[in-house]
Amino acid sequence: GKGAACICGSFMDGFLWKRGFKEGFEGLAFALLDGVAHMGACLRYYEKFVRGGRVIADKLPTIRKILVVKARGIGDVVIATPVFRNIKKLLPGVSLSVLGVGPIGVILEGNPYIDQLYAIPEKEGNSEDREKIEFALETLNAQNFDLVVQLHSRNWSNKIVRKIKARWKIYSSYFY
Repeated sequence: GKGAACICGSFMDGFLWKRGFKEGFEGLAFALLDGVAHMGACLRYYEKFVRGGRVIADKLPTIRKILVVKARGIGDVVIATPVFRNIKKLLPGVSLSVLGVGPIGVILEGNPYIDQLYAIPEKEGNSEDREKIEFALETLNAQNFDLVVQLHSRNWSNKIVRKIKARWKIYSSYFY
């Protein structure tokens, strides 16, 4: 409602009247950046005041099971390992599981901060892969996770996370 009108009004005012006609291409670029800044401010307002902002933070002591989804890239999985340590340091009694694509077990096996590893095929290309993914989702849903955190938000992995049952999920990117 108001946020969208604010963004559109700001863009039209900034682009058409102040910059677009007077400053040419550079004016257009700066007007677009202004629009993005206004959109970011509206999203922040929404997160903080509409969705509650601290919904999860205020209930950290009630969290018992966390699933971290890191769906792509071996290098990205390695870079994500401090997240596992930090979660366990912040919530020492929590059970931490990790869901990844393909051979993540080779990389994360033996990590003292991870209690359970799950792997799914990279694509749903054939019926065998779809069956493996469905079986993994059934197994994950049986775990009753309190929190699912996705570290690399993309369309494919968002579809997977949407199918996992949890009390809370942190997974969508505003930019995709």
